[in-house]
Amino acid sequence: MIVDGTLQSQRSLPVQTEPEHRFPVDGLRLDQWVVLCARLAKRLRFVDVGNPQSSNDWGALFEHDETLVLARMVGFDLTARRLHFDRLCETQDGQSLHTEVWALAEVLNHWCKALSTSSQPQVLTVCEAIRQMVPHQLKEPLPSDSAALRALGLSVLHVIQRTQTLAAMHLNETLDSGQHEPAAGLFLVFLRLYGLVQRQINTFSVALEYAQRWAALL
Repeated sequence: MIVDGTLQSQRSLPVQTEPEHRFPVDGLRLDQWVVLCARLAKRLRFVDVGNPQSSNDWGALFEHDETLVLARMVGFDLTARRLHFDRLCETQDGQSLHTEVWALAEVLNHWCKALSTSSQPQVLTVCEAIRQMVPHQLKEPLPSDSAALRALGLSVLHVIQRTQTLAAMHLNETLDSGQHEPAAGLFLVFLRLYGLVQRQINTFSVALEYAQRWAALL
């Protein structure tokens, strides 16, 4: 996940007084936190007391709540995925391109399945939009020509980008809907409360700038 200010080339900028030029200590948005927590949840396992032989993880928490699904859609790192796709295009490796195009298609398929059981109209609108935007060429067998695969992959990436825009439009609506399972609702409350603390944490750079200016006057 790439965030402005974390690259080495961006750390030599002079201290600015404008808020948009200040480096946030924690610049992650709510959707990005959901993505990171979803990855961690798949590694956190628990045992069902009623079935001690079973082995489960907390990943399912992020698969069924509409708000968490939409947040993961918005937080999907399209920039990194596009860079990876461009590198594969440069190698002209047809098999790798084929695999990546199917992987991108699976991202859309997963989102659509996760949203299709929702009872909220705005969420079903996003699901239906995915179905309508998916390229009709996205079926077996995929083109074997690298140029055709590249064009198809770019189309899928464009659909993902448009889907993210739709998801972002409806994220806050579902966040305030009150239609959450207890575990998902508690997690979302925690993230929103952390957002209040996060704003305080991000004033650190302002305080540091203030201290630097006073030190320069001594």
